[in-house]
Amino acid sequence: MIRIRGSKVASFKHLFWFQLNYPSNLHGNFPATYTDIIIEDMTVENVGTVLEIHAPDAAPVHDVTFRNIRIKKADIPLILENAENIHFENVQIGNQFWNGKFSALKDAEAVKD
Repeated sequence: MIRIRGSKVASFKHLFWFQLNYPSNLHGNFPATYTDIIIEDMTVENVGTVLEIHAPDAAPVHDVTFRNIRIKKADIPLILENAENIHFENVQIGNQFWNGKFSALKDAEAVKD
């Protein structure tokens, strides 16, 4: 389990970025696994992209929770490719409130403000 909490961010290009669908230099299929991540109690001034995930089909990023987060300005809230069970609880991005779950996204999909 990975837990990130109580952070303040002024400005960032990519707030959370998982780039996992890169070619292997080990001549095999050994994808990294990212799961059971909780990010909570954050305030953010300005970001280009809030969450960007690119994972391989064999190992989607899954079970990630964003809780009690306030982001004043974001150009692109989400870009998700091979992500499952991404939860939002009391998340504010600009004037929008996010509460709910993205169940399973296979192809790169972007959600813009």
